[in-house]
Amino acid sequence: MGVLVHPNFEAEQSNGVAVSRNIFDPRWIGYYVNVQVGEDLVTNPNSASIPEELLIARLAGANQYETQYIRSSNQIAAGERVLSQSHLLELADRLGAINRHFAPLYGTTFSDPDFALEIEFKVTADGELAIKQVRPWAG
Repeated sequence: MGVLVHPNFEAEQSNGVAVSRNIFDPRWIGYYVNVQVGEDLVTNPNSASIPEELLIARLAGANQYETQYIRSSNQIAAGERVLSQSHLLELADRLGAINRHFAPLYGTTFSDPDFALEIEFKVTADGELAIKQVRPWAG
């Protein structure tokens, strides 16, 4: 057992939960992200709040990630996105690094379609991407 202590964040730009694999098709390597503006909950949101959902993956031979939006947040203007492109790319890089780090500790590999982690993250008031928690995903 371990304990992580981190600061409380106020006036967050956004908060979210990500899964370190594509939950719709685990054979297609990617990450699932559920994110909302500010401190509006992503897990168990109130009935008036719809978070943004997306998949992100690095395609074979591609230099950038490809993003597929599943649903837009209803807390921002039409056509806008909760996460900036730079935050999205940083999050994808961190999801891969976290998954590569923890997979061997669970006796598996990064590419195992049955292994995934659930990661809670924030974009702080000053624009920093902060990873708050990592736990095994029991999808």
